[in-house]
Amino acid sequence: MLKVPEMIVVDLDGTLIAKDSSLLMFKNIIKKNPFVGLKAVFVYLFGSEAKVKAYIKKFDNINEEKKQRLNTDLINYLIGMKKIGKKLILATGADYSIAQDFNANEVNQLFDIIIASDGKINCIGAHKLRAIEKITKDFMYIGDSWYDCPVWFSASAIGVVKPKIEMRNMLIKHAKLSGKNLVIFD
Repeated sequence: MLKVPEMIVVDLDGTLIAKDSSLLMFKNIIKKNPFVGLKAVFVYLFGSEAKVKAYIKKFDNINEEKKQRLNTDLINYLIGMKKIGKKLILATGADYSIAQDFNANEVNQLFDIIIASDGKINCIGAHKLRAIEKITKDFMYIGDSWYDCPVWFSASAIGVVKPKIEMRNMLIKHAKLSGKNLVIFD
């Protein structure tokens, strides 16, 4: 039987939804108002990725597109975990307002805690790991990206969504060497 820690941390983009939410919003902005899209490019070039995520959230909301791309198998798994008392954390590189909207509107407040980019820090990789470790050091992490490696390597259990063969092989090897449980959501 798979031992799952009390805290399950889950990524948003590419994991709970099929695409990058910031990229979807940027594409929508370009279609609706190219000037705002051009300004977003300048915010990215002369600011930071975290700042551009906060900027584009002001101009677009992609709830309808997200609903069409939800990973229902993973969401059902998480609902089952919550029913048996697990605490769920949404940890994403998306802007906090996007994560908050997703939790409120797409998954009915499924997540107990939200960790996200804040306009200053892009919450991916080591930044995401530091934020998680302020809450817990014993957690399962479910993600999909190479940026998630620092988090997977520190997690007590690993979940991966639709991994490419290289990532799948790397995580299988890591799980065997470290004795961690690995769940693959294809």
